Amino acid sequence: MNKSYGGRVPGLAIGITLLGLLLAGIANAATLTVCESGCAYSSIQAAIDTSSSGDTVQVQSGTYYENVNVNKQLTLRGIGMPVVDASGSGSVITLSADGIRLEGFTVNGSGDFPEAGINVASNNSILSGNNASNNYYCIYLDYSSNNTLSDNTASNSYYGIRLSDSSNNNTIYNNYFSNTKNAFDDGNNLWNIPKTSGTNIINGAFSGGNFWNDYAGNDTDGDGLGDTMLPYNSSGGIANGGDYRPLIHIISPDPGAPDIASFNPPTPTVTNKVSESRIFNITANQTVNVTWFINGTKVFNETDVTASSYINTSAAGGAWNVTATASNANGTTSLEWTWIVTENLKGDLNGNGQLADAGDLVLMKRASIGEISADSRYDLNNNGQFADAGDLVLMKRASIGEINL
Repeated sequence: MNKSYGGRVPGLAIGITLLGLLLAGIANAATLTVCESGCAYSSIQAAIDTSSSGDTVQVQSGTYYENVNVNKQLTLRGIGMPVVDASGSGSVITLSADGIRLEGFTVNGSGDFPEAGINVASNNSILSGNNASNNYYCIYLDYSSNNTLSDNTASNSYYGIRLSDSSNNNTIYNNYFSNTKNAFDDGNNLWNIPKTSGTNIINGAFSGGNFWNDYAGNDTDGDGLGDTMLPYNSSGGIANGGDYRPLIHIISPDPGAPDIASFNPPTPTVTNKVSESRIFNITANQTVNVTWFINGTKVFNETDVTASSYINTSAAGGAWNVTATASNANGTTSLEWTWIVTENLKGDLNGNGQLADAGDLVLMKRASIGEISADSRYDLNNNGQFADAGDLVLMKRASIGEINL
């Protein structure tokens, strides 16, 4: 019993020692910074050559004219989308070790065939958020499997991406391809993920596959993922399967010029007496700026609204054109009313068009003793006093026909 137990102790000790060494390696991982001037490194390759597996090489924004070979398990991270330019010779960035993470670079200026912006000879690596343009191949995977490529742009090149020579089980999604030929793939690879909510590379609402500038299918349900001509296979360039969820721009219909959806008063001509208030209002089918005019003179405006009202309590007698103009970047529309404001007739206190009738006499009596307020219609003797004793006498005489008002 004791002998058996003692025989296992060395193995346990070795395991603990190896775990300790692994944890120590993680703890000792370094970050090396590259910038055009003022940093320890001004060359990306120099920093890579100095680094150890597990390190991060962080490259500040700027332009770096070199050919980069990542030959260790590193994270190569661009800050501010630094540009790596091979000046037309060789591949720009080559991944030649497994387990690399490459993110945040603008890559251009590779040599001609068979060079690439990003040349992947690597397994289990991640390429994310890179922009490869003006190369022969933007991205070239050769004998490379189990890699993930997402959120990259490959454009303005002869080939967007090429996977060949037993490159299998790679996942390629949410990338942007716009090239003479977008893809070649003679292996078995995954070109989309399940429909997933979240902003994609063309600002759509769902991730799925990739954006292809030559995809000619349609989005029949409006989710921003293609529903016809599936799978997209780059005109046969993808030999097996293809993209079953290609990204597509949702084209919003032109809203046209704004329209006044409702308004009040509902009739084109309205009438009021002097000193009466009148409310005009409109609602629009878009957010607009509304300007109100009376006889062509601006009197009021509101910005970024869908409803607007104008109130007037001081119009003099006469005919007034009241116009509401609603405008935005899509156009302008207007609505006009004719507003007839009539003078108040002295003696027509109840506003029924009859002078000095029984109703008017009642109102004059009440105003004369202060039960109700009076206005200029009550000043029948024109002395500037409303509903005084003289006005009451004149109203009584007019009401029985002794005098005319």
